[in-house]
Amino acid sequence: MRDKEYTMAMRIFLVFLLVTFPLWAAYQVHAQPLKTEEEEQEPLEDGELVERLEILESEYLQLKNEVTILRERLGALLGPQGDERIHDIAVGDSPVRGNVESPLTLIEFGDFQSEYAARASHVIRRLLEEYPDRLHFVFKHFPITSIHPEAHEAALASLAAEKQERAWEMFDLLFKSTRRLEPNIYLLLAQQLNLDLSSFDRDRRSLWALERMDMDEKTAVKAGVTAVPTFFLNGRRMKSWRYDFLKSQIDQLLLDAKPGETAADFADGAMPRDTPQDERQ
Repeated sequence: MRDKEYTMAMRIFLVFLLVTFPLWAAYQVHAQPLKTEEEEQEPLEDGELVERLEILESEYLQLKNEVTILRERLGALLGPQGDERIHDIAVGDSPVRGNVESPLTLIEFGDFQSEYAARASHVIRRLLEEYPDRLHFVFKHFPITSIHPEAHEAALASLAAEKQERAWEMFDLLFKSTRRLEPNIYLLLAQQLNLDLSSFDRDRRSLWALERMDMDEKTAVKAGVTAVPTFFLNGRRMKSWRYDFLKSQIDQLLLDAKPGETAADFADGAMPRDTPQDERQ
């Protein structure tokens, strides 16, 4: 009982922090000392005015990024709440890892510059090793460029590698490089995979890659995705990407599976109940 009360208190505190911090930060940004009458009457030079506007713009962008980071961290702590719907998420042209005929489909909306998504990639690898004939994994791009400035370019690099049938090798390299992504790294990674560099560079700048990105992002918005990583197991949004949680959901579904069933057969089937409230990402 005390654990539940503590968990609820922590959630209330985090929501309170998310709401009040932007107000406090805005006050700190805009609060100015009172000026004397002479100072008020003194006109600003053009250069000084431009400098002040640049400072205000910089402070505004910094505040906006801090609020976005707080929201991402809060979402990572609490996880998606109360979504019991079965989402119809088409695999489409997205790369698939694992047995495509298996009854379970795990779809991730991810971002190569997200440390949470990088950590989740190890969980996915472990699950695929444990369920080689029962689970397959699909990755869809959802770069959050407001806080991950290299996420968009990293996604395009992944798509260009996919053109040369090396999607998952690039997937692994990008997540290993999450903390050091920068404009010059993508050709180096392509070279490491022995890709055709001219084709790689052309494909990551192509209309095809942009259209694929746009399709994934629209799919994410339709499914209500707002943070990364977000996972769906046979259409049900997962509350956590932690190994123990995902394994428990997979095991429960496999208990309900019938021989020969595929993921499509499972689409309207029963899903296991979500974990207790103290299960967090």
